[in-house]
Amino acid sequence: MLRYGEQWKTSTSFSQNAVVTLPIDDQTGAGKAITWANDSRHVAIANYDILQVWDVFARKQLGSMKFQPTSQAREYTSLAWSPDQRFIAAATVGSAQIFEVATGKLQSSWGVGASFSQNASWSSDSQRVVTAGGENGTAVEIHDAMTGKLLRSFGGKPALNASQTETYINVSLSPDNLYLAADGFDDFGDKSQPFLSIWSISSGKQIFGTYYAIGEGEIQLPMMLAWSPDSSRIATASNTAGVNVWDVLMERLVLTYVGTGGPFYRLAWSPDGKYIACGDDNVIRIWDVKTGLEHFSYLGHANFIQGLSWSRVGNYIASISNGNVRIWQPQLD
Repeated sequence: MLRYGEQWKTSTSFSQNAVVTLPIDDQTGAGKAITWANDSRHVAIANYDILQVWDVFARKQLGSMKFQPTSQAREYTSLAWSPDQRFIAAATVGSAQIFEVATGKLQSSWGVGASFSQNASWSSDSQRVVTAGGENGTAVEIHDAMTGKLLRSFGGKPALNASQTETYINVSLSPDNLYLAADGFDDFGDKSQPFLSIWSISSGKQIFGTYYAIGEGEIQLPMMLAWSPDSSRIATASNTAGVNVWDVLMERLVLTYVGTGGPFYRLAWSPDGKYIACGDDNVIRIWDVKTGLEHFSYLGHANFIQGLSWSRVGNYIASISNGNVRIWQPQLD
């Protein structure tokens, strides 16, 4: 077991060819997000301003949905499939949009306040969606997915410097629906400082909040966060070459991985919670969370990883980079 504060180590790793390559029509090279449905057969792909739904193993596109442009953006930046597979939440700078998969129709939409790339997270009953909100992303909001109505709002940050205004970027509901996590940053003028906040859904109170920094650089931004399947830990990725793993109940940082020096834009937990996959520039590295050793690396992309998702069954990873979609299986045993 790694000790507190110890960095993950690297061991011999192996590469492997993709099991499936999807021939998406991407003229711009702007495919930016990919996510599995719970059936581990279908994926949704954000291809610039088009949302595509694919049957992976039939290599067949089943439908598409057109992004509704906003004053701030004209393309998708993240996707989230509802647990019942009926809807897809598509988020971007300034907007969250809910589409019905069967018809391709826009079900609801609402504005999000931040000027940075946003993501969305579903509740387990497929009725609610969490996004950043408020003026300039200063709150985390829960909306009714079917109507877009604002149901609850959360705010607050680590009490390190109350004079600064927080900007939330990434949000996520825990799989057990007990906690809400969000990361963001404070602008201190000559330097930005990432932070992580976690609230109890039942009480609405913040149960954990901390600033953190990884590596060097004046502009440090959180890139992604993801809960472990058992809701006990949360991993955060940073643009300054780092992944942190936090124990929620212990309220402490338990693992840090700094990689090879490149930024980490995407990460995903394995369904059993034993491994984390992260995009290290154009290489996807898979780490054992208990031992800290690298077990596998995938070298099938030429450009940095823009989307990464691990299927619930079958041990498949879907990844997208510069419009190239790969479906592959890491060998972890």
